[in-house]
Amino acid sequence: MLRILFVLNIIFVCGYGERRLACSSKTGELWYTCKGEGFNYISFNVEPCLQMQSVSFTLSYTIIPMKKLQHLRFKAHVWFENQLVVDFYVNDVFCEDNEVPDVKLCELVKGETLSDSIYFVNHRYPLTKGKYDMILRLTDGTGHDILTCDCTATIK
Repeated sequence: MLRILFVLNIIFVCGYGERRLACSSKTGELWYTCKGEGFNYISFNVEPCLQMQSVSFTLSYTIIPMKKLQHLRFKAHVWFENQLVVDFYVNDVFCEDNEVPDVKLCELVKGETLSDSIYFVNHRYPLTKGKYDMILRLTDGTGHDILTCDCTATIK
């Protein structure tokens, strides 16, 4: 689940306050609002979209950073039905010796395009019916916000 949150944080489109639909299906939907100045272009697709019975999915994304990214720090706060269930912080995520070895954002330079897909298996945090609220934050080594996303997922 934490690997999922890392990648979702990076790939959300910076909408500067505009609420956007990330994915929708018969069993769930994911909405988000992001702000930040770390990326020129970001897009993503999640297959399947928030299905309770599915423990695996594929995340496809494309990003173009506005500057060379170094010393990334990631924070995630996740609430299920208004109760905090995940409070997580990691230094140098996507840089060196990280939990997501296939994603090396700190190797990208300004304007370079990265397009890829990642297959995830989630056995640790089963999805149950209800509302999930998430605050995902990515900062650089100085504490400057690169990206902050407020997300709402509803599992039907």
